[in-house]
Amino acid sequence: MNLPGSKSCFAHSNSFGQSMVKPLKHFCTNSLFLENWFKLQIGLTGNPPSHTVAVTFIFSPQKFTPMVTTDISQLTAECNSWREQMRNYREEITNLKNQLRQIALKVTRYDQLQDVEHYENQFHIQLINIHDLKHSIKVHDYKTMLAKANNNGQVNHTTMAEHEHLFSEYRRLQSLLDELKDRFRQFISKLN
Repeated sequence: MNLPGSKSCFAHSNSFGQSMVKPLKHFCTNSLFLENWFKLQIGLTGNPPSHTVAVTFIFSPQKFTPMVTTDISQLTAECNSWREQMRNYREEITNLKNQLRQIALKVTRYDQLQDVEHYENQFHIQLINIHDLKHSIKVHDYKTMLAKANNNGQVNHTTMAEHEHLFSEYRRLQSLLDELKDRFRQFISKLN
């Protein structure tokens, strides 16, 4: 690609589809008129495939400062997936909490009663954490939809940073919940 003053375009084929750099004669963003800007669209296949993202780079050959934009529908789909997973965890933890109540009726040793109380507290705390994260994801999804209306369907850096933060919080809570479930199953196996 010939950059300064160039109006060439090229295509590169990959496993996702086709990436394209093409000159934009008149590109308008937030009432800002830009000439001779280029647009590069790339599909990035994630692991797992549900984390696949389409990214658009818009840059000026004179300044060469890329502006990264992401498809909002992708962020919304991820938010919906996270919330659904949190609903599943809530249901699972609630079932474990009910199972613990049944166990508590049969336990008589002091050390076992302490473990029952510990798991009762942990399940209660984690249900609160699940609720809080679901709410944060819902608020973020709403902000993302507002960004769609205000930014011609594109995500700004703040929204993307918040999305990445929520993803790390989601992964952290997911790990904690899986660990809690494993420890509780070990506790149950010791009782039997």
